Amino acid sequence: RICVLGGTAFQDPSSEELAALLAQALSVRIGDRASLVTGGMAGVQKAFARSCGDGVRLFHLLPIGQQSGFDRGRDLHAGQDLEQRKQVFGQLGDIY
Repeated sequence: RICVLGGTAFQDPSSEELAALLAQALSVRIGDRASLVTGGMAGVQKAFARSCGDGVRLFHLLPIGQQSGFDRGRDLHAGQDLEQRKQVFGQLGDIY
């Protein structure tokens, strides 16, 4: 599992393009051989998710009752709040 972290706002205009290019490259190279996981947050994670290709196993880990609203990937739930979700997210990935 590859977990994608990043801020909810871009500090540098080129960072959004970088997130998109990274998602595209991982989609091609990894395909469905690994799961890509975001925290379902705006900014870097949303830009990454919307740039993932078809056939990628993309998931968004959110606290129970919340939705990412992303048009790609599937929402999964863990924890009652953001702090509990962060604890699970921290144990989930092989690469961050």
